[in-house]
Amino acid sequence: RADRDSAFIAGWRFDNAKLYNSSAGGSSFAGIQSGTGTTKNFFAGASDATGTGSLFSVTAAGALTSTSGSIAGWTLASTSLTGGNATLASSGNLTLGTSNDVIRLSADDATYRMWVGHATAASAPFSVTKTGALTATSATLKSST
Repeated sequence: RADRDSAFIAGWRFDNAKLYNSSAGGSSFAGIQSGTGTTKNFFAGASDATGTGSLFSVTAAGALTSTSGSIAGWTLASTSLTGGNATLASSGNLTLGTSNDVIRLSADDATYRMWVGHATAASAPFSVTKTGALTATSATLKSST
């Protein structure tokens, strides 16, 4: 009816600004709504019909948020991307390898920026500090002259 502000179709509620549905018990919502700026125009896994606490959302401004998932073999977590033996952390760390068979680049370590061969920078056989000091337990240097 044209005089109604909201209605249901196949379990989905719609009104003049949004279309949404919730899981049994109403604990997880998915929907589409109109709005501007930070309004969550598309959302899923939300705690209410406005997209609050969404696990996935796209705002009117185009900001995409997802707290988990995978794409092209990479697993998305809340603060990292992991694929195979590679991890990129949002804190500014890239780790390639596992256990003590790694190379690590770090933007947030207080002393080191790169280390190889151990999970702990101070125990690594090769490391470079943020001031440029190089440590190597073994080296072969060759000259072209």
